[in-house]
Amino acid sequence: MAERQELAHPESHPRYVLVTAARDEGERLVRTIAGVRAQTRPPLRWVIVDDGSVDDTADVVRRHIEGADWITLVRRTANRPADFASKVFAVRDGLARLEGLDYDFVGTLDADIAVGADYFERLLDVFAGTPRLGIAGGQLVEEYDGRSVRQRITRSERSSTTTAPAATTTIRSSSAW
Repeated sequence: MAERQELAHPESHPRYVLVTAARDEGERLVRTIAGVRAQTRPPLRWVIVDDGSVDDTADVVRRHIEGADWITLVRRTANRPADFASKVFAVRDGLARLEGLDYDFVGTLDADIAVGADYFERLLDVFAGTPRLGIAGGQLVEEYDGRSVRQRITRSERSSTTTAPAATTTIRSSSAW
């Protein structure tokens, strides 16, 4: 597994944190964890919230975050149905674990996606080049029969008040809170 990259001048880069809500994601989290650990601009902190999984999600996370003290696993009990509201509460619990940290951006990352090693660096560069930008996300690329297919979001799927269905990563300026 790739290890967290050390920054040459960490004080010159914006600092970001991540929160991931995961329920019954098990082995799907392996690629997600590997991708975040390999980032060219790693997060200051990453909180993975196990939202009441009944599979091996927590064990998978523990195995794959070993030696990464900047990644925290939080476990919630399965006292809620597996719905969007539960995910919101899980993200809220993850954000609570970040209180007191000084960071510039906060991101949410779905538990079942893979990101390239420069994914967050490129997102942060978009913010640097667009000072008025408050929120950004990546494009969903799915694999079908061994080939990568970019998913297109139609104008009707975009909204200023909702997240498009294909948005699996969102990063937001902490000044926008």
